[in-house]
Amino acid sequence: MKPIPFNRAAVTGHELDYVARAISDGPLHGDGPFTRACHEWLERLTGARKALLTTSCTHALEMSALLLDLQPGDEVIVPPFTFVSTVNAVVLRGATPVFVDIRPDTLNLDETRLEAAITPRTRAILLVHYAGVACEMDAVMAIAARHGLVVIEDNAHGLFGSYKGRPLGSFGAFATLSFHETKNLSCGEGGALLINDPRFIERAEIIREKGTNRTRFHRGQVDSTPGATSGRATCRRTCWPPICWRSWSRTSASSSGGWPSGSATPRRWPTGRPHTASSCRRCPTAAPTRRTSSTY
Repeated sequence: MKPIPFNRAAVTGHELDYVARAISDGPLHGDGPFTRACHEWLERLTGARKALLTTSCTHALEMSALLLDLQPGDEVIVPPFTFVSTVNAVVLRGATPVFVDIRPDTLNLDETRLEAAITPRTRAILLVHYAGVACEMDAVMAIAARHGLVVIEDNAHGLFGSYKGRPLGSFGAFATLSFHETKNLSCGEGGALLINDPRFIERAEIIREKGTNRTRFHRGQVDSTPGATSGRATCRRTCWPPICWRSWSRTSASSSGGWPSGSATPRRWPTGRPHTASSCRRCPTAAPTRRTSSTY
């Protein structure tokens, strides 16, 4: 018996052409013309002050928790009916998820139970527009305003959805999107963080760039990319010794399964691990390079 697929990802037929253009035009490290086009399109569609593509909706949720600087002892209200990433983003910061049950008709957080769950330790309400069905945002936003709480919309399912004519993802300080294969728009994996409160934009860019101001560097606003503190985490510019398969597109794996034939000659890390990163500034045999921005 032929299985019934859970979903079929939507494709337009232009995907391979765009991938080829991205490879030929560069840059390959991200935030090139296609990324900028996606940012601008999402901002127009949702009205967000800033859209940032991420590797996943999980990544965007964890960025939201970092932006709030959640600490042990803080509480965040969440629904119990959601994917694990919604709650993990809270727990990873040491904060406590407080579960408020869902409505049987929408499967969304029950706004009539929300206020009873708020304590002096509550920092935020992290709601989910399950299956793209909007939560009762008028009630949620009124409660949040009364108690001085931040609202985060997990809008993984809800791109193109709306509440009373207003796009989902435009209500909270942050909203997250998913572009997993099962979602309305897909790139296999992927996500986005929508920022509606401009106070968080600069710090969000720093967190997204591993704790550096690399985004401002590429815009020409600064002349270097020193490490920058993000919440309690500081990004250290340490070059770890991975195997860097330089020029992989011009080589093929050797039949022995070892170093690819025709690839760059591996240099030896002091531990003996091979690597070919020419920008490595810790290896005495690394080729000298002009320092521009972070190459990580």
